[in-house]
Amino acid sequence: MEKIADSIEKLLQKKLASYTALTELLTQERDAIVDMDLAPLWEALDRKKEIGKNIESLRSSILFLFDQQSIEHSMEVGTFSLAQLMSLVSFSKPEKAALSALNFSINKEKAEVARIAMENQTHVRDRLEVVDGLVATLLPIP
Repeated sequence: MEKIADSIEKLLQKKLASYTALTELLTQERDAIVDMDLAPLWEALDRKKEIGKNIESLRSSILFLFDQQSIEHSMEVGTFSLAQLMSLVSFSKPEKAALSALNFSINKEKAEVARIAMENQTHVRDRLEVVDGLVATLLPIP
């Protein structure tokens, strides 16, 4: 049977790939916001939902690995900490180092996703203010 560390590592690599795809998608979304191009924004929304579901599925799969090994964790899919999960299993130093490195990369990518998402929100607000200003200019105030 495959070691739990190998299985977790594969799932974490997929999770990192998902966050990387999300980062790229948010960058494309930013370009569409700046260009005020709505078609790519609708496409991005659907794709973001798909990536989010994929990430949640991967998180669920990680917890399922622990359940399969009868490792008591009492954690939920949406809130668990990989560091806490890792503390429940005796991994070799190389396994622990590999998993920790992947977890670090995922957290770094998540921070980048959050940063770009906030920038995109700012761009949306800016564009809406421009549109609001144009409408106010075109419509007389009673």
